[in-house]
Amino acid sequence: MKPLKLLFLLAGLCILSTEARAQFSISKVTPKEADVKNKKDTVKEISAVTKNPFFSESRYRAERRKLRKERNTISCTVGLSLNQTGFDNWVGGGNNTFDAMASLLYVHTYARNKFNLTYSLDSKYGMNVISGKTFKNIDYFIINVNSGWAISKNWSYSASANLRSQWTKGFRSADDKTMISNFMSPGTLTLGVGLTYKVFNKAQNRTPFVMTINPISGSMLFVLSDTLSKQGMHGIPVGRHQKSSLGSNMRIDTNIPIAKGKLNYINYFYISTNYHDNTYVEMQNTLQVRATKIFSVDLFCRTVYNELQVTPRNKALQWNYKFGLGLSYVFKNK
Repeated sequence: MKPLKLLFLLAGLCILSTEARAQFSISKVTPKEADVKNKKDTVKEISAVTKNPFFSESRYRAERRKLRKERNTISCTVGLSLNQTGFDNWVGGGNNTFDAMASLLYVHTYARNKFNLTYSLDSKYGMNVISGKTFKNIDYFIINVNSGWAISKNWSYSASANLRSQWTKGFRSADDKTMISNFMSPGTLTLGVGLTYKVFNKAQNRTPFVMTINPISGSMLFVLSDTLSKQGMHGIPVGRHQKSSLGSNMRIDTNIPIAKGKLNYINYFYISTNYHDNTYVEMQNTLQVRATKIFSVDLFCRTVYNELQVTPRNKALQWNYKFGLGLSYVFKNK
């Protein structure tokens, strides 16, 4: 009887061990081809901004516009003055004259934290007509770019570029059609590094005084006209179109309103020293009396000292002044 009980006990243990092995065994399954095909991800990325239930797109755009306006300051002044004098059977005699001058002054300043960037375009162009003879009496443009990194309230490290030239051909006089200048003939490009001192008036939201000093600068003088180059004009050797030199320069810009903006004084002073053979000095003074928002009376004086430029009396100092009534309008973003 005991052997029979032992046999049944062994048979039960074998059955239990077989069922346990079946519970933990993993069968090999071969997937079908349809189950392993690549499928595109249909889940789209959702911006973190749109997840915010308090986000307003219109408010976001308004804040961006406000931020751009705070960082960018733009001012543009355009002007046009006309003068005419006529005589008919006038006992004192005289010549019929017509004079016109257009002006443009554009200044854009970008400021963010300690970095600032200012670029400007200053240009005037005037024509005279005397007894039917036409010739220009003023023609110039000045492009200035200045980038700075503030080191104090008023001072900053700076790097600047200055380009000066004229737009069209210039002749000796209305009777003598000998060409003496043309576009970029002469033209001067000056690059320099140094310091900039700037004063900002919060009450008037303007910068009345800016001074840039570049103790190290490189100057390139151009005469792109073949006619003038062959003559060796403006201090460049015969047959050459460009001449480079090292030196230093300083620029001062002043824009001061007087009598609550009814008068405006604008001054531009620039001096460039050449370590070789030339010193260039230019100063412009403009006094503007504003009668209305559109009409104004302007007194303009420009002085240039250039040792290399040929003048009618062979003197380095040149003067140009003008008094006129015309149209003037200022565009500002602030």
